[in-house]
Amino acid sequence: MRLLVSYAAPSTFVGTTWEYLTSFSRLPGVQTSYVHVTHGARPAIDWGSFDAVVNFYCARLCIKDYVSPDYVAQLG
Repeated sequence: MRLLVSYAAPSTFVGTTWEYLTSFSRLPGVQTSYVHVTHGARPAIDWGSFDAVVNFYCARLCIKDYVSPDYVAQLG
C-alpha cells in the first residue's frame, strides 16, 4: 500500500506530534510519503501514486486558509 500523509511542518517541534506523524512510516507493508500542506505550500502531488491519503491532525482543514488552497483544490 502507498500512503500519503499531509502535515504542517511547523507543528513537528512537539515531540508527540512528531512521533505520531512518523509512526506511519513504521507500518508493515506500507510505503509512506509525506507532504507539507500549510503556510502557502504549493505541493505537486501525483495522486495516482497513492492508495490512500491521511490528512494529519496538525494540518487543520477547519481553520480558514491554514491549509494551502492549492492542496485543498487538489483534494477536490
